Amino acid sequence: MAHRAVPKEWAPGPARPDRPGAEAHLWLAALGEGLWTSERALRSVLGRYLGEDPAAVEIARPAGGKPRLAKRRERLCFNLSHSGGLALVGVSTVEIGVDVQTVDPGRRHLAIAERRLGTESGAAVRAATEAGRPAVFAEHWARFEARQKCLGLGVFDEAPGDATVAVASLDVPGGYAAAIAVAAERLPPVRRFLLP
Repeated sequence: MAHRAVPKEWAPGPARPDRPGAEAHLWLAALGEGLWTSERALRSVLGRYLGEDPAAVEIARPAGGKPRLAKRRERLCFNLSHSGGLALVGVSTVEIGVDVQTVDPGRRHLAIAERRLGTESGAAVRAATEAGRPAVFAEHWARFEARQKCLGLGVFDEAPGDATVAVASLDVPGGYAAAIAVAAERLPPVRRFLLP
C-alpha cells in the first residue's frame, strides 16, 4: 500500500493468525492492477485462519443474506467491504460488519444524510463546512453501513430497535472513511493487519 499513507496501527498480518477469540481482526488490502481483488483478499484472509488454500475456501451466499463459511466450523464470522482502491475484511467470533467508503465530493451528501442516516448524523453533515462535508458524510455513512451489515441488513432495511451493536470509526488512508460494527454491548479489542 505504498501509494497511500497507512496509519501506523496497521501492521503486516501473520500468515497463520490465531482465531480472534475475544478480539475483532481487521485486514486492509490495496486493490487494483497487479494487486488484490476484493474476492481474492477475502479468500486469502479466511484461508489464513482456516489453514486452507484460499481457492478452497467455500463461502455460502444465501439470497438476501449475509455470506458465511459453507462448512460448519468453530464460529468464525466475517464481512467484506471495498471502495475505490481499498478492501476491508473483518473477522470475529461474533457477528461483524465493516465498511470502507471513498470520500466522494460529487454526492448529494446532505440530502442522503438527512433522508437515511437519522437526526444526529444528518445534523453532523449539515454542520460541516462545504469543503469538509464529503469526509463527514463518508464517516457517518461508513458507520451506518457497518451496522447494517453486522445485522445482515441492506441499506434500505430498518434495523430492529432492540439491536445491540457497537460501532466505531477506523483510521484508514486519506481519501477514505471506514467503520467496524460488532454484535456486542461494546467494541472488543481490535487488531489491524495489512494484507501484503
